Amino acid sequence: MDINSYLNNEHNQYLGHGIGANNPEVVSSIIKNGLRCSHGALFYTSIPLGIGSQITDLERELLQKWPHKDSEIIIIISIPIEYKIIDSPSLGTFNMADAAFYYIPDPKARVEYDLTNSNYVMPEFIWGYYDRNNNTFTKNNNYYENLPIDKQKQLFEQIKQNYFNVIQDGCGIDTYHEIMIELGRSFPLSDEEIDIFKSKKR
Repeated sequence: MDINSYLNNEHNQYLGHGIGANNPEVVSSIIKNGLRCSHGALFYTSIPLGIGSQITDLERELLQKWPHKDSEIIIIISIPIEYKIIDSPSLGTFNMADAAFYYIPDPKARVEYDLTNSNYVMPEFIWGYYDRNNNTFTKNNNYYENLPIDKQKQLFEQIKQNYFNVIQDGCGIDTYHEIMIELGRSFPLSDEEIDIFKSKKR
């Protein structure tokens, strides 16, 4: 099986989380509800597998012998790189690199990230899972790339809002935008979106 034919979105970073036991209920819960995280950076709860279509032999070997409890089932997370946040104490965004993809489960509605509470990677960014026993990938039907365009748009409106909030609470969106320009990196928010988010934040 060619892993790059499965993890193939070149605009996404893929990460793995070993569940430590072959428990269908745990797998089903993560697929449905997302992956619980204690920090705003996925580094603490998952292991990077690389950029789509560029997975190396090292990552292939990693999937076969996962370092966390020799896990047989590996949850695969897939997040668009453009919404990753620079992880920097000086910008006030330390340990917040992936917080744009988080939500707090709520029976009535999703609420914005708040790292004083239990946060989860949104289930739409759980690609699925790898079963090393069968050497197979099982995809999450609710994964964002499978959703209708209108639902994808709605989802990314929340991602953009989270992205803005994390940065605004850190160094401020204008300062961050200038830094991104200096670094020659793309910035995912339009001026109009920034103005809308600023008005909500007041």
